[in-house]
Amino acid sequence: MNMPFRFPSERIVEFDVPAAGTNGPSSYLIGIKKGGSTLLAHVMRDLAPYTDRTIFEFSKAAFSGGLAPSSSIEDIRGALRQNGYVYGVFRWLPENDLLKLSMLEPGEGKRSARILTLIRDPRDVMVSLYFSDAKSHALRNEGTAKEHQLQRMKEISQIELDEYVVSKTSMILRHYLRTTQVLALDNNTLLRYEDIIYDKTALVRAVAETMYCDVDAATIEAIASKNDKMPESERESAHVRQVHPGNYLKKLRPETVDFLNDRFRVILNSFNYEIV
Repeated sequence: MNMPFRFPSERIVEFDVPAAGTNGPSSYLIGIKKGGSTLLAHVMRDLAPYTDRTIFEFSKAAFSGGLAPSSSIEDIRGALRQNGYVYGVFRWLPENDLLKLSMLEPGEGKRSARILTLIRDPRDVMVSLYFSDAKSHALRNEGTAKEHQLQRMKEISQIELDEYVVSKTSMILRHYLRTTQVLALDNNTLLRYEDIIYDKTALVRAVAETMYCDVDAATIEAIASKNDKMPESERESAHVRQVHPGNYLKKLRPETVDFLNDRFRVILNSFNYEIV
């Protein structure tokens, strides 16, 4: 079925949304750009055959059409508020009001959805975001969106890492503050990137439970092994540049680290990230 979404400048775009396979409660998978969200999406797709819920990846559909899912978008007919789906992976919550907290909370006459949120140390996220925006981010398929993206990559590559990180601090902080609202919901499962990057089995098991999967232990291990990719050395122009926590200490100047520690202190303390 075609479901309409209103993009900026009143542009309405219809996406083909497959019919739900069940009337059971839906699942929402939420990540952070450069915080393991692509890994989360790969695991979701690998588990798709083992759930009776229908997968709908709005962000992927928008990106494939050259559209920016981080803009303010209106879900005109409630395509993302239906039973029987796995919705994900959502990123950049503050710039995208598409996923409203009211959609995620249990309510009268509404089945309680399951939510899984994957977070990562914001200091590492910001370093990885720089290399992604400057060198490795996948390109939109066509049109002015692709041209704009190429121009922006060129501009960012001419900025020093520390300058870029400082300039993005307010935006990333807003995102984390919005994400903490989701984490406060009773139907949310929180995973930290640092706890699952070396334990993909735990990640797959948690995603499988969120997606209402009927899957055995051997399949979980097989999917975990498939997604257990660890570069032997850092590759600055690759999507998976490096995966180890704490890389920001190697990349950023001490004064930049101090600046981030101060700005993100509440977030770092809330999620048990060490301030060094």
